[in-house]
Amino acid sequence: MAVSMAVAKRIYILGLLVLVLLLYSTSAAVRTFVIEENELVRLRPIATDPDHDRITYTYSKPVNEQGEWQTGYDDAGTYDITITASDGEKTTTQKVILIVKNVNRAPVLSEKKIIVKEKQVVDLTSMVSDPDGDALSFTFAAPFDRSGKWQTEYGDEGKRLASFTVSDGEAQLAARVEIEVLPSNRPPEIVDSFSAESVVVLDEDEL
Repeated sequence: MAVSMAVAKRIYILGLLVLVLLLYSTSAAVRTFVIEENELVRLRPIATDPDHDRITYTYSKPVNEQGEWQTGYDDAGTYDITITASDGEKTTTQKVILIVKNVNRAPVLSEKKIIVKEKQVVDLTSMVSDPDGDALSFTFAAPFDRSGKWQTEYGDEGKRLASFTVSDGEAQLAARVEIEVLPSNRPPEIVDSFSAESVVVLDEDEL
């Protein structure tokens, strides 16, 4: 038996209301997902439509149109993501909370070789950085002092390998740096003079 247009329209609207109620009931409790930095996020929502309409989904940033987000380092934080389901005329939203946990990264060595001249200071700490900005602790060996510095002198010309360790409290780096000390020009020295006295007294016309 054929259904009148008015009745069909009312059934269609009721069907949409059922869809809205179903999605609203699932969105009442916000779901929370926990991942770590550098992991791939894939959101795959499931919705039902009593009218069997085709449902499309959209996502709020940082998730892309496919419901995916490749997290990276420095993305740690809490994100409120909105998923929108649409049958072409009506839309319903669902919110989820995504918690991205920080992943510790080890300290890194910015340079593997340094060239200085005699009498210059070599500072090993200036060659190390931490991607997460963590406080670093060091262990050095001679000729470097406890602060990682070496005051080169005349006669230190040559190449040597400096080994030291760096820790951010979780990860440790065993670093090795090649140091080349170039010779510096030395000023001339007066080794002898006409008199051993610091003050010489002469009369006029004397040589």
